[in-house]
Amino acid sequence: MPFGLPNAPAAFQRLMQKTLQRLVPNQCLIHLDDIIMYGRNVTEHNGNLRDVLERLWSTGLKLKGSRCHFLQREVTFLGYVIAADGIKTDPAKSKQIKRWPQPQPVENFCSFLGLASYYRKFIQGFAEIAAPLHRLTEKGRPFTWSDECNASFETLEEKLTTPLILDFPDVSVEAGKFVLDTDANSISIGAVLSQEGEVVIAYASRCLDKCEGNYSTTRRELLA
Repeated sequence: MPFGLPNAPAAFQRLMQKTLQRLVPNQCLIHLDDIIMYGRNVTEHNGNLRDVLERLWSTGLKLKGSRCHFLQREVTFLGYVIAADGIKTDPAKSKQIKRWPQPQPVENFCSFLGLASYYRKFIQGFAEIAAPLHRLTEKGRPFTWSDECNASFETLEEKLTTPLILDFPDVSVEAGKFVLDTDANSISIGAVLSQEGEVVIAYASRCLDKCEGNYSTTRRELLA
């Protein structure tokens, strides 16, 4: 495939999805030229690996040996570290955040906010914490870095550089029930998805728009 074409990534992703469509997502996941295979034990892992390799071979696709890693206990994939005990943030990204200067000018600020938002499911109440920063992105609003913005930035920086881990959902019959806790305030709504035993699977939150901000407390709780 020629490099530089604007539709090249989408075309290649479509090719990979078509090639491995019967194996996704039960045996592997795909993102462009990255393929991650997994299994609950070595036997299942090796079987899934064999199926993927045979499928690639049958369609004429080749793998670069130096980029292949087999029988890994954890892998880094799309900015996450995936291991047996759960999903973690990529330590390389955490170091990048720790070294991030105070996010000015606007371009630097937007880059920080984008990276922080990518990991929002690891942070309880992310929307409320980041609200002062998001307000700076409103159309026509002057970029004024206030103490409130600085406090928001430092809180996010601290939380994102602390080791964070989310558990995998367990849908087996023996596993505990899923629990969804929701909350709302005058700024945002949020939720925590967990399983019995307080095992956190993900956090979710978003800011209220101007109309939703006028809702009564009961209606905001219902919205959450």
